[in-house]
Amino acid sequence: MSRFPGLISLQNVFFNEEGALEFLQDEGILPKEKECEACGGPTILLKPKLMFRCRKKNCRKGYAVRKGTFFANKCLPLDEILLLGYLWLLKTPVTTLIIQCGLSSATVDSYLGYFRQLVSDSSNEENLEIVDNRTVEENNETEVDKRKHGTKKDMDERQWELAWRRANKKNLWSAFLKALRDVPYT
Repeated sequence: MSRFPGLISLQNVFFNEEGALEFLQDEGILPKEKECEACGGPTILLKPKLMFRCRKKNCRKGYAVRKGTFFANKCLPLDEILLLGYLWLLKTPVTTLIIQCGLSSATVDSYLGYFRQLVSDSSNEENLEIVDNRTVEENNETEVDKRKHGTKKDMDERQWELAWRRANKKNLWSAFLKALRDVPYT
């Protein structure tokens, strides 16, 4: 079984928006500081708004902390996204995610798709080589089941997820954080 940090040890991350922000900054996933994109001046972090504001009086432009990261254009608070990701890594059933997180089935489905896309984007051919024989067999089986489970794109993402999980089975949580840090977003 994968090594995971305990839920209690991460309670400040999963149940506290400011704790989640600090955790993501410490992990290098979100920036701690930023230069103003308009004037190059220093900015200040406004934690309640999750944005950087230029300190120059003649500029005062604001920039979202989430910009250019996995978290950009996501509506859920950072702590809820991390909790959902943690539970997804543990293969928590969808109905349990809906009940425990208090989210709609559409929201949970969307975020599970985002997580699959994230690990798919962070995967490479090495991950597939590690599981090559089993993946080929499963590809043959999933082609038959494609009508039940969605589009070819969905199936490809599920295959990449499977390969990613197998390649990182020693520590999925660290691999998930690495994917959040390394996958570029525009």
